Amino acid sequence: MAFLTLICRKFALCTSPGLHQEATASVAGKGVFGRLKHESGTHRVQRVPVTEANGRVHTSTATVAILPQATEVRSPNCALQDR
Repeated sequence: MAFLTLICRKFALCTSPGLHQEATASVAGKGVFGRLKHESGTHRVQRVPVTEANGRVHTSTATVAILPQATEVRSPNCALQDR
C-alpha cells in the first residue's frame, strides 16, 4: 500500500492520503501472472493508528484480484442464424 499511496500523492488521485477505496495497478513482465496469481483473495490488514494511545490494533480487509491481460480473440468464420 505504501507504493499506491506514493502514486496517489504524486498524481493527486486521493482526497485523503491513506484512505483508499479502490486501487488498480498493472504489472508486466515474463512470468508475472504465474508468480502473482496465488495472491488473489481477501487479505487481512492490521495497523496501529498514530492516534491510538493504548496500542490497540485495527483490522480491516483488502480484496486482491490478479487477472491476466486479455489477448485479442478472433471470431470464427461462421454465420449466426436465428433459430
